[in-house]
Amino acid sequence: MKKFSFVIFFPLLLASYYCFAQAEVYMGDISGPPLKEKQYTDIVGSPYFIDQWEKGMVSLVNGKQYSGLLLKYDEFADELNFKYGSGEPMKFVEDVDFFIINHFDTGTLSHIQYKFVSIYLNNRKEFLQSYSWSEKDELKFLIKRKKSMYTTQLYNSATKTNTFENSYSFFVQKKNVLTKIKLNEKELFSFLTSKSQEVGLRDYVKKNALKISKPDDFAKAILYINSLN
Repeated sequence: MKKFSFVIFFPLLLASYYCFAQAEVYMGDISGPPLKEKQYTDIVGSPYFIDQWEKGMVSLVNGKQYSGLLLKYDEFADELNFKYGSGEPMKFVEDVDFFIINHFDTGTLSHIQYKFVSIYLNNRKEFLQSYSWSEKDELKFLIKRKKSMYTTQLYNSATKTNTFENSYSFFVQKKNVLTKIKLNEKELFSFLTSKSQEVGLRDYVKKNALKISKPDDFAKAILYINSLN
């Protein structure tokens, strides 16, 4: 399952991972109804952002925060599940404001943090992956990761195959206004406010060999724009 990771270009990311790991505690005042995990059987692919349970932290709308939980995000159902150690999976009673999943990438031997925020989209709250780690960021780049399921059936065959399919929508949030975008140069440069910023951004993109059509690289460019403000 494809992941968009940004550990390679945010020095702050490694620092935030270290701080989070040091602050890990188990909170005793959190509870939720038992959750019977959905059995996605006979389906090709996975409904989850990451298949295994991963440690992370959760911040609720009521202001309470919890770390040391095991988390699993179901992209198909757009649901966050949690548990303690080997305990039973549960779901949150209170609304989740944002959550962070810690993941160790065995391929790159890197610790990666993925942040998801709850935002109103399509007239309801949905989780979007956020590349912004500071409330001071004027521009925040977000991705709506969605899984859908489709069925195929070969001609003259009674066998049907169900498959999970990934889709991605991209947004930039400015002053709490969410704008759907395409990952191209025109969209990126529309967030600039002066000719000097345009010259600086073009130089930055060239020096770092960024491909604006790639989410990680678009996020780097947005980070650079934030540094100009």
